Amino acid sequence: MTMTSDARIASVPQAARKEWAREHLKGVESTLRVSFAPDLIDFDEAGIRHDVREHIRSGFNSMLCTQPGLNAQEKMRFMAIAADEAQGRILLSATADDDDLNVSMEILAKAESLGFSHSILRVPSVLGESEDAIFAKYKHVIESTNLGIILFATKKPQFAHLHPSSIPLNLYRRVAALPNVVGVKVTQWLDPTMVMQVCDYLADRIFINTANLSMIPLLAKSYPIQWMGEWNIQAVQSPEQPFAVEFMDHINAGNTEKALEVYWKLAPAFQYFADLQRNFLIVGSHPWPHLKYYQWLVGGNGGIYRMVDETAILDEAGRTAIKKAYKASGINITEGPIDEFLVGKANYAKGIRPKDFVDLPCWK
Repeated sequence: MTMTSDARIASVPQAARKEWAREHLKGVESTLRVSFAPDLIDFDEAGIRHDVREHIRSGFNSMLCTQPGLNAQEKMRFMAIAADEAQGRILLSATADDDDLNVSMEILAKAESLGFSHSILRVPSVLGESEDAIFAKYKHVIESTNLGIILFATKKPQFAHLHPSSIPLNLYRRVAALPNVVGVKVTQWLDPTMVMQVCDYLADRIFINTANLSMIPLLAKSYPIQWMGEWNIQAVQSPEQPFAVEFMDHINAGNTEKALEVYWKLAPAFQYFADLQRNFLIVGSHPWPHLKYYQWLVGGNGGIYRMVDETAILDEAGRTAIKKAYKASGINITEGPIDEFLVGKANYAKGIRPKDFVDLPCWK
């Protein structure tokens, strides 16, 4: 796909954003994560830039700049580094999910100014809040930006009064009618019935993106699925063996048979990754150090970051299991010294070692 300039991508008007997504939001969306300096406060900018280049080299169509534990100013600095390095070579997406709507709008405005094309959006809500009240929040934020908006379909207890699945399907259908709402991410661990209902409610208005790669060949027969991701895609491919990218290329070409040939290559790696993630996703977390380790093994910067989940410990058994999953799918890895992973490639090249870090959380 030939990229237009960042400014042109971001300035697509609201009324044209759904058509823009139909033409441009295709293939695989990866996730870019922050790399830190030894104080775990400042960013390792060289490490972030390294990862941007690796995501481009991997053939990804778009890249979500996301990281838990960052304040709004840190998020916007992270986005600015990514945009400066990307220079229009890959689409960029943001996450606007702050409890303060004004902060979310500030993030969207910054993303738009940097040439981002779209953003995941969630607004705060409480149990018992009316559908109309939550819709008003979405509408207020969405109308403030030209960016394409991605909804996030996952079970939340505060939505239990709106639908038995705890996913507010009718609310999302109303939001999906807004002109610059272009897609929905269906989280990995939802059961097939929930996924089917999300698709039935939304597929005539926006594109479906499921993080459960194994369901895509089936869903693509009936629903508009043309892009996949916003998860740790490097768990199932490397730049030299871009299985996920090839898989989605075949899906978009309507060649299910070829897509399935690729699927069975990456299936062992995906199954291990799905099993690893499941228990974390159910409680709203992720195995953060494992995700960085995956990326490092196939060329990414690596690097431990701030503690965000004390149960996510990357020990030797976990590292061995990840490498075994790669091998089962025939994905070659380029493992270096473990100290390089801990501090990140860019830091390691400067002579920084684990002893220079204030802490190495999530490590055993």
